[in-house]
Amino acid sequence: MISRFDIVAGGSPMRQRLARLFRPMPSAGEISGYEHPELLELVFRKAAAFQPGGFEWPDMAGVSSVLDFGGGCGHHYKSAVRHSPDVRWAVVETPAMAKRASEIATNRLRFFSSIDDAHDWLGDIDMMHSNSALQYTDDAIKTLRELCGLRARTMLWLNMRCRVRS
Repeated sequence: MISRFDIVAGGSPMRQRLARLFRPMPSAGEISGYEHPELLELVFRKAAAFQPGGFEWPDMAGVSSVLDFGGGCGHHYKSAVRHSPDVRWAVVETPAMAKRASEIATNRLRFFSSIDDAHDWLGDIDMMHSNSALQYTDDAIKTLRELCGLRARTMLWLNMRCRVRS
């Protein structure tokens, strides 16, 4: 097993390439919370550069409207639009993320900081999509009730982490 010390210590060309890969990114200090400007910028740049490649997402075939709860800067939209070119996609995010992502909004991709505002823009919702977001809300049960109350035709929950306390 190669330790970080071994990689940084140099040696073979492979180790030197690995050292460049694992070099820490410069930071203004500790990043805590999803609202930190450095983290927002990193997520934004990654989403802007994201290309879906050969990813197949048959769940999105024929879908006309999606509320994406916790959808960052809309990278899931880029995959879905390959299956439903006319889909309208509303991402619900934190206020800071929604504001940062609004730079890439279109007439079919919008960013909101409230479920109600996203619902108002979409109208009827074919699909509610959420990938690893619900567990990070202040009140997951309340948010779950809000999302279920949308009465989306389909609800797609991915990577949920739940723990029941007795």
